[in-house]
Amino acid sequence: TPTGLYLEPAATNLIASQSSESSSWNQYFNSSVSTGFLDPAGTNTARKWTYPDNTVTNHQLSQINYAVSGLAANTTYTYSFYVRSDDTNPTNIRTAIYNTGASTLHLNKVFTVTSNWQRVQSTVTTDSTGGLILIHIRTTTTKQDTYEAFGHQLELGYHASSYIPTSGSTVTRAADVYTSTANLTETFEPRGLLIEEARTNLVYYSE
Repeated sequence: TPTGLYLEPAATNLIASQSSESSSWNQYFNSSVSTGFLDPAGTNTARKWTYPDNTVTNHQLSQINYAVSGLAANTTYTYSFYVRSDDTNPTNIRTAIYNTGASTLHLNKVFTVTSNWQRVQSTVTTDSTGGLILIHIRTTTTKQDTYEAFGHQLELGYHASSYIPTSGSTVTRAADVYTSTANLTETFEPRGLLIEEARTNLVYYSE
């Protein structure tokens, strides 16, 4: 069993609204959203997305998207959210991220979704104009697909940090702080927290 202490740096969730049915999220090609479903945190705030049964070629464009403005140019961000299917058949969902005006596709990633909650993430670097990106969440088949989603987060960096709830504005989580008070009555070996950067030993035989 992994042991240790994990300290996170400060992070800001740039997805200001978690409500997929709000005006911040746009629904296209007959996709719909309903509310009040059990989420990974044990509350009923997950949203159910339904993509209709449609045999037209552009069915994969049934989507829900979110626009984020004010991003820095040539900077890496990570988008993440929790998702599951509402049935036992594994299916796919596609996350696409575009630049301002949706003229350039930065990233197009497909995830396999099961009936268990999982957190999926996509990392993207903005172009030289920065500004705004569009996050599209699409179906990939012509049959009706239904997903439950929770915890949308866009943040600076290459990895997703723990979920930061928002409700109408961006939220910043302060960096974790570890404080240890010495107990002089103890006779154990000195204890503390040692944090090292990753290193690789390039010598094949060190003995």
